[in-house]
Amino acid sequence: MHPARFRLTALLLLFAAGACTRAPAQTSRPSTTRKNTSAAPQKAAADSRDKAASAANSGDASRPNVGARLDMLVRLQSAAVSSGNPAQIAAASREMNAEVLRLLSLIAAGEGRVAEAIDLDRESLVLHPADDVALHLASLLAQTGRASEALPLAERATESDPHNVRAFTTLAAVLRSLHRDREAIAPLNTALQLDPRPEIALALGSAMLGAHEKDQAAQVFQRLLAATDGAAVWHVAIGDAYREADDPLSAAAEFQKALAKDPRAPHAEFFLGLVDLQVHEWGPNPDSYVHLRKAVEQNPREYLSNFYLGALEATDGRDLPSSDRHLKVAAEADPNQPEVWIYLGQNANREHRTDEAIADLRKAVQLTGTDEARNHFQIRRAYFTLGRLLIAAGKREEGEKYLEDYRRTGAADAATASASIAEKQGRMDGSVAEAPGTDGLHYLTDATPTVAATAAAAAATPAAQGGSAASSADAVTASPQLRSAEAQLRSMVRNGYNDLGTAEAREGEYAGALRDFQQAERFGDASAALLHNIAMAAYRLNDAAEVQRALTEYFGTTPTPVDPRARLMLAMANFDQGHFGEAAHDFHAAGAAALSDPRTTYSYALSLARAGQVKEANELADKLVNAGGLPPDKLALVCNVYFLAENYESSRTCYSRAAQEDPTLPRAHYFVGESLIHLDRPADAIPALEAELKISPGEPNVESSLAFAMSQTGRKDEAMTLLERTVASHPENAPAQYQLGKLLAEQGKNAEAIPHLEASVKNDPAKDYAHYQLATALRKAGRTADAEREFAAYRQIKDQHRNDRAAPKGAQPERAAP
Repeated sequence: MHPARFRLTALLLLFAAGACTRAPAQTSRPSTTRKNTSAAPQKAAADSRDKAASAANSGDASRPNVGARLDMLVRLQSAAVSSGNPAQIAAASREMNAEVLRLLSLIAAGEGRVAEAIDLDRESLVLHPADDVALHLASLLAQTGRASEALPLAERATESDPHNVRAFTTLAAVLRSLHRDREAIAPLNTALQLDPRPEIALALGSAMLGAHEKDQAAQVFQRLLAATDGAAVWHVAIGDAYREADDPLSAAAEFQKALAKDPRAPHAEFFLGLVDLQVHEWGPNPDSYVHLRKAVEQNPREYLSNFYLGALEATDGRDLPSSDRHLKVAAEADPNQPEVWIYLGQNANREHRTDEAIADLRKAVQLTGTDEARNHFQIRRAYFTLGRLLIAAGKREEGEKYLEDYRRTGAADAATASASIAEKQGRMDGSVAEAPGTDGLHYLTDATPTVAATAAAAAATPAAQGGSAASSADAVTASPQLRSAEAQLRSMVRNGYNDLGTAEAREGEYAGALRDFQQAERFGDASAALLHNIAMAAYRLNDAAEVQRALTEYFGTTPTPVDPRARLMLAMANFDQGHFGEAAHDFHAAGAAALSDPRTTYSYALSLARAGQVKEANELADKLVNAGGLPPDKLALVCNVYFLAENYESSRTCYSRAAQEDPTLPRAHYFVGESLIHLDRPADAIPALEAELKISPGEPNVESSLAFAMSQTGRKDEAMTLLERTVASHPENAPAQYQLGKLLAEQGKNAEAIPHLEASVKNDPAKDYAHYQLATALRKAGRTADAEREFAAYRQIKDQHRNDRAAPKGAQPERAAP
């Protein structure tokens, strides 16, 4: 927001803490008649004043020495870190970070980054509740149309401290933004008794006007004028209160009194022009021209007077060059307001300056963003005009998009109007940490002399000192020191969150630690130490994806850390997510650490097998088996490495040993049989598979393998009987359906075979041989077209398998676990 926009309210209201001003009121939607085309600039003026009031409201008189407080908190936190006591570190880090977040919120709000400021205030309150932060948050929420969320915050602050003037003025502002002016009178009376400042009296009188208590408001205004010697600026402020209360005659009288006392009373001519526009339903009229031109003569480079005069001339349409001159001055004063670009674009279109019109209207749409309600009628015109111009220029696709926006906003009018009416009527309905100092966690606080300089810069912020809106805006836009302070504050809060997370992790509170480490990451580029801390906490929470993310970035830092333990954590995270090629690479990089325990060695071997590095997988599996001492269930896991590496002899031997040590071990006999089938010894496989069925009766994969072994040894009738029983109880089992279909096809019963083969393909479409067998049966059954489809699927899968085998090791596709 341009500083001039802030100065308007600062000059009129002289607020040191603008919570007593009225929060943004809902502006009624303009109709499509020409008379109301100036309603959008009217709302722009209202917005500028409300934003100025909000910026002023960032003041905090309860903390006059911000720099000293911050410096004290930083020193306490640094001392706590030096003590090594996690509880003290956590408490000190929370309080310090809460204060730094508060200051960052003030800076963000002063620069117009309101959503960011709201988030910062919320986070500050989570760490350390404080009334001043809650009130700043309440003001920001009310400013952004979320007064219902702001109300409890303001109410609690008045209950917490019945002598807090700002709490009562903020509560009143929130109530007024909810159109509950009558309820706002009581807290403003309380505030005025505590602090008889004229700006609080002005807010009280304004609330009374909103509650239709005009006589009482007049008495309050008279006392205000008596206390301020009837200064012209207060007549202007009172006049604007009447104007907002839809009393243009009383407003004009106050503006005239101001001019009588001071012919150059700030903005009196501008507001007289505004009142005349209001009286004439925002249409061109001679009186408005007179006052707005005088306002421009007094302030040739000021935004609002030039904007209104330019908009009025654009609406009149008789002197577009003059309109452009005034609008361009306004655009130079504040280029970030979409309204001025809408009018410039419309003027350019009317004078057939098509390229300028498209550029200006595009800028208006870009600046409006999603906030279409602020100038609804005008932005709809912009959508329509821009869409037509782009289509005429041959950019139909882009033009149609804007025309769709025009139709969309038109369709939403009825619902929005209903909501506005309801509002006006009040219907608001593995091991990571072993011991302190040896757990790999890092504190980051650096108590350097720059802390005092940062505190001083933050304390010099007008918003932090309760300065005026104008001075706050000027400081934000013009002070390199302030920008430097913001960077330093962000660094402090990042380190503070890290230290808080480290203290929590050392107390075993890993969920809170991870959250705070991730919060630290929000405030700037993560250091290697912070990334390491994130990974350590995530590892304890079994969050493999976050471990993988953090450590991938950690090892991507310059210089690359030599950290076998972290590399092993990254390997395990990749393994747990099925990224076997990456896991194998990281296990290798971890060196001896990867072989330090059977679980990591097994994971390493399995990753190698899955990634197609069978020689290395077999070597690691041999080490595990030869080392001995593995219980049967763990030994079976190592046996699986042999099986996946297609080392079927070692797989058979290994599983046989596991089954011998524990004859009831599930699947051990099954894999003995499977290994023997792969070794082309189906007769030897049958006893092993029958033994497995005694342990797991009715298991369809075991029955399917047994039927295959039987058919290979000439016992096809027994195989057929077994398979028919299997598919009857498990029709979803693809291997059994395939075996049965194949046997039927071999007997020439293709019509009977096809449904079983189709069921096999449906339940496991990745098996090329199933497609081939189905295609053969379909061809023999005379279904040529269907057969060709299946042959095509077979060839496609075979080609994919061929490509997979040709891929480099470590880049093999992932396969499901057995």
